[in-house]
Amino acid sequence: MKRLSVFMLAVLGFGTATFAGSPVSSSKCVYTLNDESTLNGIANFLKTDAEQKETLKYVFSEGERRMERATAKGATEEEASTKAIFFNLGNARAILSEAQYKKFVSIVNLTIYNEKERELFAEK
Repeated sequence: MKRLSVFMLAVLGFGTATFAGSPVSSSKCVYTLNDESTLNGIANFLKTDAEQKETLKYVFSEGERRMERATAKGATEEEASTKAIFFNLGNARAILSEAQYKKFVSIVNLTIYNEKERELFAEK
C-alpha cells in the first residue's frame, strides 16, 4: 500500500513535470485531471468502482468545459480554473466515499502545489 501511494504521487509529480517547458497555472490541474491516463491512475489509487470512475470522468470533462466557457466570457484564467477545481472537488465529494475523497483532495492539493512551485521557479 505504501509503495502504491509513493508510486501514485511520483506519477502525478512526473505528469505535472511535462508542463515544465513553460510557466504553468492552476488551469493545468484541470487539464491534468481530465487526462485519460491520469484518470486511470487516480481511479486505481482511490480504488473506485466502474461507476465512480465513469462519473469522475464526466465531472472532470465538464469542469474543463466550464473553465473554457468562463475564459471565453472574459474571466481570467486563474478565476476560471479555480472555479473549475472547486466544481471538480464538490462533485467528487458526492461521488467518492469519505476516505476516497480525502485521498483525492490530497492529490489535487499536491498537483496544484507542484504547479505553483514550478511557476515560481520558472520566473527566476
